[in-house]
Amino acid sequence: MSAVEYLATPEKTPHNCGIFGMYLREEMADAIPRSVIGLIALQHRGQEGAGAAITDAYGNVEMIKGSGLVKRVLTPEAIGSLKTQKPKMIVEQTRYSTSGGENAWQPYEEEGLVLVHNGNFTNPRDLLEQLPSSLQKKAESDSWIIHQSILQEFRKTRNMKEAIINVVEQCDGAYNLIISGEGKMFGIRDPKGFHPMVLGELPDGKGHVLASEPTALMKAGARYIRPINPGEGVVIDDDGVHTFFMDERTDLKNLSQCLFELIYFASPDSKIFGRYGTEVRRELGKSLARKDAAKGFLPDIIVPIEHSGRFAGEGYAQEMQTILLETPELFGLTDQEARKIVPTLQLQTALIVNADAIRSFIMPDGQRQDIISTKHRVDTHALAGKRVALIDDSIVKGPSAIGISQILSLYPLLMNDAPPAETHLRSSAAQIKFPCYMGVDFPDKKKLVAARLKGDNKAIAKELGFDSVDYPTPLEMLAAAVGDERIRGLSEKDAFKMAGFCGACFTGEYPIQINTRRLFSKTQN
Repeated sequence: MSAVEYLATPEKTPHNCGIFGMYLREEMADAIPRSVIGLIALQHRGQEGAGAAITDAYGNVEMIKGSGLVKRVLTPEAIGSLKTQKPKMIVEQTRYSTSGGENAWQPYEEEGLVLVHNGNFTNPRDLLEQLPSSLQKKAESDSWIIHQSILQEFRKTRNMKEAIINVVEQCDGAYNLIISGEGKMFGIRDPKGFHPMVLGELPDGKGHVLASEPTALMKAGARYIRPINPGEGVVIDDDGVHTFFMDERTDLKNLSQCLFELIYFASPDSKIFGRYGTEVRRELGKSLARKDAAKGFLPDIIVPIEHSGRFAGEGYAQEMQTILLETPELFGLTDQEARKIVPTLQLQTALIVNADAIRSFIMPDGQRQDIISTKHRVDTHALAGKRVALIDDSIVKGPSAIGISQILSLYPLLMNDAPPAETHLRSSAAQIKFPCYMGVDFPDKKKLVAARLKGDNKAIAKELGFDSVDYPTPLEMLAAAVGDERIRGLSEKDAFKMAGFCGACFTGEYPIQINTRRLFSKTQN
């Protein structure tokens, strides 16, 4: 397949969703606007659709949901039309569809039971087959199946805690759930701890907040308290926050936290899995610079691919400057020559993001390539005749990179400037060669460029349109991400297990058993 043909192929390499829940013990006049601001802070986690369920003190539920960004769905007009302006509970989601149809917006609600989900269940068909046959044909996503399963169980037990436990104990895969019903709010995290979920407290103890990331708490004006632990279920009511469930499958010494959360998904200012995204991404960039320096590669200009490549780019530039000053002989330079070059190795924003650009990685088929072509502009003067190092967070399928290589060639012609002399793409993530079934939607190995081209960097560079492409190894990446060089001496399987991270998409070692026949397909019910 040529680069042009590949560019025309729709790409869908998204991640999971952002979820948010607010429980109020006392009235707050601005509770709904606060919750919307909190959800907007999670917009980077999903941009297909959004929704909110508002429950009043009498158990009445009103819903707003639809396609588009949060601010286009949860508008002031939509919020103003609600009968309930004094909520007891608010449950929200900003969605990327990793299972089911693209229009299966959440929250789900029936009989006052509200549910939102972040992640991907790996055995939803096991639960689907237990539902009444009349419901099975209506299934539209794995989240819908879990919602219906809990509802059916609640009808039997009339006890919400018991109903949730009975269903969750049968679930496999990656799942964070926020559920409201019977005057209480529940937060559940899977026993492997794949994706983060945190707890916060509103001012003056007026209530609590659950969210996918700490950044959403801050935007909603809530104080961070703690993460929801892997395998933990918490209940929030007028008596406070209590743990009502600990999954017996949980082993805190054998977690599988998603490393991609730290590399790309999570907001860089969020602290998850004990580390800040900014810190991890800078360290990954520094590791890339050391690898390039060891080969004697010295760029004229260092450019981040905005926005997710910026912090890795900062680390790369900082480390390259340090190496150049301390060991100029690696590049065949004298001390005096190196000192003259160092000021030019500042990170430069030569790929300019349009103000209304959105994250192309998490957009659906048919929309992604149009977004790629309009997302960036080029500072052609800064790049003219230069050896350019472009730093990105990851390379998954390839169209994003192809789009960038094409505008780097096209824009100078349109502006009557010289093109870059060389373009070299660097990924802070290792080669992604294997499908993910835990909340990142690249389940087709044949579409992963590193897998399809058998990990050959030269072939990948040629297809993507760069002079060179390079990645860290999985062990180099993991060591930089967790700050532990001992990892480099372990096998990939042992290293990821010791660090408590999932590296399945990099190594093919899945932390849970995957039976693709038990998944819920987007195209098949």
